[in-house]
Amino acid sequence: MLHAATVGVTNAIPLVANIAANLVAFMAFIELINHVFDWSCTMVGYEDETCSLESLFGVIFMPLAWVMGVEWDKCDEVGELVGLKITVNEFVAYSKLADMREAGMLSVSASTRFTHI
Repeated sequence: MLHAATVGVTNAIPLVANIAANLVAFMAFIELINHVFDWSCTMVGYEDETCSLESLFGVIFMPLAWVMGVEWDKCDEVGELVGLKITVNEFVAYSKLADMREAGMLSVSASTRFTHI
């Protein structure tokens, strides 16, 4: 039984390393898209506000957040989180949710509604 457990762990190590490497590479790709998006906004003359993929997700998923029952003034933040959860993964979205809650950007109601999707 101990031999089977050690063989299972040994076989799982490359799989876990592959998943971690893919996650790091995908997050780097998302950051590249963010920088290209920000650069293109700067070239157009839209320098006043932060121009990123997350802010675009916030605008796209605002109606979905509103349908979920989030207050309208918090729908853009929840939309960002929904977009991150769909495109990257839930770990990144929940990490950003924790940062938003600590900064006071989200109400308890809005964060609770996000965690139930």
